[in-house]
Amino acid sequence: VVMTPSHKVITPETSIRSISILGSTGSVGTNTVDLVKLTPERFSVTALSANRNVALLAEQARALKAKIAVIADESYYNDLKEALSGSGVEIAAGRRAVIEAAMRPSDWIMSAIVGTAGLEPTFKAVERGAIIGLANKECLVSAGKIMINAIKQQGATIIPVDSEHFSIWFGLHSIDNNKINTIYLTASGGPLIDTPLKNFKNIKTSQALKHPNWKMGKKISIDSSTMMNKVFEVIEAKNIFDIPYNKIKILVHQKSYVHALIKFNNGLIKIIVDESFSESKLEAEIEKSCGHLTEGAYGNCWEDWQMSSGGAATITILLLIFIITAIPATSYLYRLIKSDITDWRNRKLLIRNRR
Repeated sequence: VVMTPSHKVITPETSIRSISILGSTGSVGTNTVDLVKLTPERFSVTALSANRNVALLAEQARALKAKIAVIADESYYNDLKEALSGSGVEIAAGRRAVIEAAMRPSDWIMSAIVGTAGLEPTFKAVERGAIIGLANKECLVSAGKIMINAIKQQGATIIPVDSEHFSIWFGLHSIDNNKINTIYLTASGGPLIDTPLKNFKNIKTSQALKHPNWKMGKKISIDSSTMMNKVFEVIEAKNIFDIPYNKIKILVHQKSYVHALIKFNNGLIKIIVDESFSESKLEAEIEKSCGHLTEGAYGNCWEDWQMSSGGAATITILLLIFIITAIPATSYLYRLIKSDITDWRNRKLLIRNRR
């Protein structure tokens, strides 16, 4: 239920998808808005919400012609009202209003509110059986069992937007969990990975916020620097994919070229790579989600990714992966072939001596 959506196939050429973006002014939210702007004819925006960023929320609501814009901090209600004056956009404020926005009918909802504040709105979206792009880890970390049970009962669909989990979700399509040996979540190690332990007492906030590969919000940047973010991801993976903890491992990969690896019982290993490591955004993951939602069943998601991967960057990554994997394999094959040749020569000598 979590991994395999049962919604009917809808083609982007003939249908408009209604969406709501909760946390539209954060990093994932703004990227989602940018993607909607690329093909506005494919989407109808039901609701946008933000915590305090009135100016950006109003700008987004006008640009996307949202039906309602909600500011979580009630003290900013008048500011939002003024900013959206004459726009025709409905205005609301407060925690209850955010929850009600999540309950409004829409084909798809992006849950991108940071922290536990996103838990109740997401749960309400689950209760109405929505398709949810989940960028909020806390939903499955603090209430994983409750959330998963509700998803199953209500027929909702969760699509993880986080790069590691989306990669696993994508890679496990139609595969029985019993065939999985190990799931590897990659970790960059954050900005402090090479910092000597003796220097940790002198670390400044600015250092911890300076992620080497990604430009993210402050909370997730700090969680990344302490590796706590990866602990959350392990818990999230366990709940999303119904995989025991002893089958989930963390692999430090500082360049972030590889998002996840899946090792199966038969020895096969799936390596999921993505070219967006060079960007500060998550376009690739969200584009895959949007493509799936508009095109129905998994369709051409992989082909779409290959087409949009930026050519040279993708080839470079694939070559790197090939080199990394091919050299050990070639070395092994060489040793194996050499051993066989030696055995063959020894047998030939033995036969000759017997003659």
